[in-house]
Amino acid sequence: MPRSTSFASAAAGCTTLGWWMPSSRRISTSRRRSSMCPSNARSSSASLARGTRTLGDVIALSSNLILDIVPNASGAWYVPDAGSDRLVVADAFGPEADTLRGSSVGMGERVTGWVAASRQMVVNSAAALDLGERAMLAHSPLSNCMSVPLIMGDSLAGVLTLYSSDHFDEQRGRLLQMIAPHIAVAIHTAVQASAAKETPLAGVKSPAAVRELRLVAAR
Repeated sequence: MPRSTSFASAAAGCTTLGWWMPSSRRISTSRRRSSMCPSNARSSSASLARGTRTLGDVIALSSNLILDIVPNASGAWYVPDAGSDRLVVADAFGPEADTLRGSSVGMGERVTGWVAASRQMVVNSAAALDLGERAMLAHSPLSNCMSVPLIMGDSLAGVLTLYSSDHFDEQRGRLLQMIAPHIAVAIHTAVQASAAKETPLAGVKSPAAVRELRLVAAR
């Protein structure tokens, strides 16, 4: 794959949500429309943090929720890798999930890494700036990406990055930004519950948490 690209280059042609300038076309109406309204999305995402769930459960439920909001998109759940300054894909979903699995990115690098470091959402960046050659290896070449930081308080639980051959629109972007904190809480809670099963050494992810991430990534 090409060497990682800093967001100084990746910023061209995309917007952060705080300064949204919706010049992109809407997602094709010939494809499945989103059936998720804001109130339903908020309720569904809030329910993720209730009860005790494994990280795999949280990611599976969250993936279904995201696909209700952004049908036909492919997405990757990037989580911090303990012991390194990188984010790894814990799981992926959508038609190009196999293309996305196994990816990783350094903090501050490419689009996903910049979103993790700056904690700002990015919309309609070129997918190739995040995936490199993987963007063109997909069955349907991925041209755009939308990346959302998953933040709980001062902690980064991960980054959700979506990829599509279409542009992403403002309504869906704002809806994802609204539910992201709920997903972050659910992921953080699941990781903490897994870590509590076995007390790790300082600075080392617990064996239970590592196994959980591996099981999710192997799906």
